[in-house]
Amino acid sequence: MIGRSWLLGVLVVLGLSFLATGGSAQTVPGEGAIQAQNADSYSGCRAVQLGDSIMAANTRPLAGHSVVNEAIHGDTAADVLTLQVPQLQFDLAHPCDVVILWVGTNDWGAIYNGSETLAQFQATYQAVVSAILEFIPASRLLIITSPCGTTGTQIGVVIQAEIQIAQANNVSTVWAHQYMGCPGIVADFMWDGGHPATPGWQALNPALDSAVSQLH
Repeated sequence: MIGRSWLLGVLVVLGLSFLATGGSAQTVPGEGAIQAQNADSYSGCRAVQLGDSIMAANTRPLAGHSVVNEAIHGDTAADVLTLQVPQLQFDLAHPCDVVILWVGTNDWGAIYNGSETLAQFQATYQAVVSAILEFIPASRLLIITSPCGTTGTQIGVVIQAEIQIAQANNVSTVWAHQYMGCPGIVADFMWDGGHPATPGWQALNPALDSAVSQLH
């Protein structure tokens, strides 16, 4: 049988713990907040990555900026708007932090199969950019355009929309399709026609570092 003194001791400890927290339940931060807390130990500035599986694949620092990766496999522009952009309130902690946006390939797939229209993508992509610019000036945002898919030039409408929206908002861009073997697909650069292979990243990385270094 559990003794009364032992039970009383447990109750006292629990009571002290409750008082130590101000008498209120503790909230658990989202993934972005946890990553941002971990990033506090990083030296220098942060590059917060938003996008799909292509962006999620990059884990290396960009031009001395430690990466906080919010990108999620399979996400579309609409997903970035509702799930990833809100995390910027936790991720952006320093005046030198920047945001890298690379999304659109999954939207192209939706446009191709008829579940999304180009006009819907354009409106959502603009909404994403506008939402990001509520946190940072345009000079600290970099847009990476979609690479080519296996159907080659058909994704060009998405790439063109991304470029037009970036220019309209005075946002810097890196045209990934210039480094990934487009318009002709080079298998060594994109292992499945949509995701960069090691040679593809090797071709793109210098351009990414150069572009990030010029954000301010």
